[in-house]
Amino acid sequence: DAPVTREFCGNCGTPLTSRVPAMPGVALVKAGSMDIPAEFGTPQMVIFDCDHQPFQTNPEGIPVFDKVPGYGLIRLFIRRHHQRADSKFRSRG
Repeated sequence: DAPVTREFCGNCGTPLTSRVPAMPGVALVKAGSMDIPAEFGTPQMVIFDCDHQPFQTNPEGIPVFDKVPGYGLIRLFIRRHHQRADSKFRSRG
């Protein structure tokens, strides 16, 4: 197995992203690293729900996975997200 690359803030050490060799071009962004979450849109899926804490709630209407789903599924969600973002940008024109 190839190692996962984890990136941290150089100032405070906060975890920022993880990169998995099996998913080139994909950065898994740590939700807690976003100062202004609204700038990043809405979540596309929940992964590692197996570690869900009792005080956490999942957004309605998005897929929830106990572990990481297959790479093909992740790429599909990324493609859909980019298509929605592109159409929003064009409509603002």
